Amino acid sequence: MAESYRFNNVYVFNWATIVGNKEYLGPLGHLVDKHYDDLYFNNLSYEKAEYSLVKEAINCSINKSNLKEEDISLIIGGDLINQIVVSNYAAMSFNIPFIGLYAACSSMTLAFIVGAQFLERETNKNIIAFASSHNGSAERQYRYPNEYGTQRAISYTSTVTAANSFVLSNKKSKIKLTKATIGKVIDSTMKDPQDMGRAMAPAAYNTIIEHFHDFNCDINDYDLILTGDLSYYGNLMLKEMFKIDGIEFKMLDDSGLMIYDRNKQNVWAGGSGAGCIGVVLCGEVFPKMLSLEYKKVLVCATGALMNSTMLAQKENIPGICHAITLEVIE
Repeated sequence: MAESYRFNNVYVFNWATIVGNKEYLGPLGHLVDKHYDDLYFNNLSYEKAEYSLVKEAINCSINKSNLKEEDISLIIGGDLINQIVVSNYAAMSFNIPFIGLYAACSSMTLAFIVGAQFLERETNKNIIAFASSHNGSAERQYRYPNEYGTQRAISYTSTVTAANSFVLSNKKSKIKLTKATIGKVIDSTMKDPQDMGRAMAPAAYNTIIEHFHDFNCDINDYDLILTGDLSYYGNLMLKEMFKIDGIEFKMLDDSGLMIYDRNKQNVWAGGSGAGCIGVVLCGEVFPKMLSLEYKKVLVCATGALMNSTMLAQKENIPGICHAITLEVIE
């Protein structure tokens, strides 16, 4: 199991999610910790808005855990902007060691996995894992600035504006991180930045298959298999890939489809972004785990590993998916 790991001493102690207005108006908006109506969040730019959002989410998760800054041994996280500048500037506000990472929209589960490796060694007791995205800052870097007013393809996904922060701890809580599978970079053969859901689907397929193989398990071992952020077309493609193998999922869902109401909100194929899957964890998955509706969940965050320079050179869009298993401890 070179790419998969078991953990014995890692728990999700608490969490916080702060979102923009579109996310607040979605199906999970009533469960977020805070929202803003203005995408600038009282700042002068989208980038400054995003790193203030990250700072607020981290502080919120610490406060909800009844901890102080000095109780946190390490902060781990990332975002979508060049050189993860949002995360770097946010971390500057804390007197805590920081590991910045980039895995596009799969950064959230990767932060969980890296944090779990430290906690499993019992050298750290509380670690922050976070990830963020912002519709305004991400769109002008990966596709076209919102101000351009360009026509969107039906496969386009709307970047989620959100920052999510999770306190991982050695201290026992009701939700335990028990397994992880680190994904491989998969060539999707696709080139369209307005169809990133289908570009990431092969990576999700590969990681889920590897996870099942490494841990000798299958779909029946999970109450929910949550991908993100494939949205409508990527989710459909993933199901078709498994259908070829004779596998039909009844418990497979995608965070990009859950965070918005596609019938009422102008989000095209659904949601995307590094902040997407974290909102669904905080607003949907963890509440249902605490109520015992879900007892075991496989979380498979996906990422499109391209940038505008490589797309201009007509390169394919590589995808990746990192998966974690969360279980209820009764």
